[in-house]
Amino acid sequence: MSLFWNKWNTQHIAKHGIHPREAEEGVGSARPPFPQTIRDGRQPVLGRTAQGRYPQVIFVTKETESIDPRLLAYDQLLELADSDEPFANIIHAREMTPAEKHRFRRRFKLVD
Repeated sequence: MSLFWNKWNTQHIAKHGIHPREAEEGVGSARPPFPQTIRDGRQPVLGRTAQGRYPQVIFVTKETESIDPRLLAYDQLLELADSDEPFANIIHAREMTPAEKHRFRRRFKLVD
């Protein structure tokens, strides 16, 4: 699944101290039962980056034909042209709280 980035979601996650690369890594490292679907088609993911950060990312999926190509960077346009998969539109990302990290590490038997 490709992630859809625009000015709004990039700035929004930056307010929470998350870089797009970290959000992508968090989504890419997610294990079942994630992503889950909650209200309005939102899909939360809990993940871990190679640098040891624990982002919580929430996205909604968009079919490629529903995305305005004028909003995409050149590399995203190329990816869109080569893919039939839906895009994940990131709507929120933040670092997990200490309690969330603890539950995450216990659930997936991770050691820092």
